[in-house]
Amino acid sequence: MKRLVAPLIAVAWAMPQIAQPDQAAKYFHVFPHIGDGGGCQSTLIVTNAAQSANSCTVELNGLTADRFQDAAGITAEGSTATFDLSGPGDHLVWTSKDESDTASGYATIDCVGPVTAQSVFTQDDSLGHPTAIAASSGAQPGLSFQLPVLKEDAMLSFSIANISDTDAACSLGLEDLQGESLGQADLTVPSKTSRMHVLDTNIPIPESFMGGSASLDCDQQVAVVGVHSEEQAGGESTAFSLLPAAVVPTEHFQNTDGLWSGHWEDSVIVTFSVSGVPYLPTCSGLVGCGGVSFPITAELVQSGAMVTGSVTTNMLRQEMVWTVQGEVSADGTLSLSSEDELTISFSPQSPPTQIRLKSWESRQDTLGMMTGSASVGMFLQGFELVDVKGCLGNGELAGTETSDVNVLSSACSGLPRLHH
Repeated sequence: MKRLVAPLIAVAWAMPQIAQPDQAAKYFHVFPHIGDGGGCQSTLIVTNAAQSANSCTVELNGLTADRFQDAAGITAEGSTATFDLSGPGDHLVWTSKDESDTASGYATIDCVGPVTAQSVFTQDDSLGHPTAIAASSGAQPGLSFQLPVLKEDAMLSFSIANISDTDAACSLGLEDLQGESLGQADLTVPSKTSRMHVLDTNIPIPESFMGGSASLDCDQQVAVVGVHSEEQAGGESTAFSLLPAAVVPTEHFQNTDGLWSGHWEDSVIVTFSVSGVPYLPTCSGLVGCGGVSFPITAELVQSGAMVTGSVTTNMLRQEMVWTVQGEVSADGTLSLSSEDELTISFSPQSPPTQIRLKSWESRQDTLGMMTGSASVGMFLQGFELVDVKGCLGNGELAGTETSDVNVLSSACSGLPRLHH
C-alpha cells in the first residue's frame, strides 16, 4: 500500500493557512418555512462547497415550482427542481414570484456534494413597501427541540416540517425563566407537510410572563424553526425573525421508514489492515495506510427497523456484489451483514480467494449522510489472508500520494445519499 511520508507533515505545517470550508456546508438541508403570495416571497440561495462540480435536487412541499422565477441552470417540474453547480463557489439564487394567493410549506435540498444553503423570506405591505425580512440557514431534523420565548407581547409560532412518511405526534411545553411548567399541549403534524402552530393558542401565556423557553418532542423526525413576530408602530404590519431551534439530545430513536432507503455511493477509506501473510503489510490510520480506498455502492430499502439491499464494490478490478440485511438499533445504528462469500482469482494459475463483507456499522447523525465503518476479509482455503477495515468517506483519496493532511483528516466524512 502507498504511504505518506513524514516530510509531508512538515511541509503542511510550513504552508500558509488556507481558509477552511464553511462549517454549515452539508449534503442535505431542510427549510421548515417557505411561503409565497400575498406580498410574501421566498428565496433559496445555494453555494457549492465541494471542490468539484455538484448537483442538487430541491423538493417543495406545499408549493409548486411554477411559483418560482426562472433561474439559469435549473430544471423544474411539479414540486421538484434540479440544478448543477459547475465548481467551487458556484451558486444558485431561486426566488418565488409573489403572483398568486398565499401558500406556504417546506423545502429540502439534497446534493451529491456539500453545499451551504439559506432561505430569505420577505414581506411587503399593500403598497409594495418592504416591511420585514428574515433569513434562515436551514434546520437540523430531530425528535426533541427547544426555543427561547422572549416576552408575552411578541408572538412566537412554530413551523414544523414533518419530513417522514408517518404522521408525527408532538408534545409542546412552555416553561418560565425559573424552569416552572406553564402548560403542555399535544400537536399532530401529518406526513410530508409543514404546519404553523401559534404558541399562545395552544398554551395560554400569563400576563406576568417575563420570558422562558418552549420545548417540542415528536415521535418522528421533524425539522423546526421558530417564527417570532411583533407589530410595528401603528399596527399596520408586523416585523418578524426566524429563530433556529436547538436540537436536544435524546436516547429515543425512531426507526422511520425510508430513513436508510436509497442509493449511497462513495468509498471505503482504509484505516486499518491486519495481514496474515508477510507480503501483505499491516497499516494503521489514514496517513499510515496512504489514503488507499475502494469504491462502494449501497442500494438499501428499509421497512421499520429492518434494512435489506446490496453492497457493491470494484475492489481488485473485479465487481463484487453482496446481498445484505440488517437492523437499525435503538440508538440509530445500522448493522449490516451478508452470508455471501464471493470468489475471485488473481491469475489463472492462482487458487480462488474468497471475499467476505465481515461487518458494516453506520449512522445518520445528519439526515442523508451515512457515517461509519466497514470490514472486508480475504480468505484462501479457510485461512484469512488479510482483514481490511475502513471508514465510509470521501473517495477522492483513492491511490493518492500527495493529499495534504487537511484532506486526509476530513476523509471519513460519510457517504451521501444520491439521486438517480
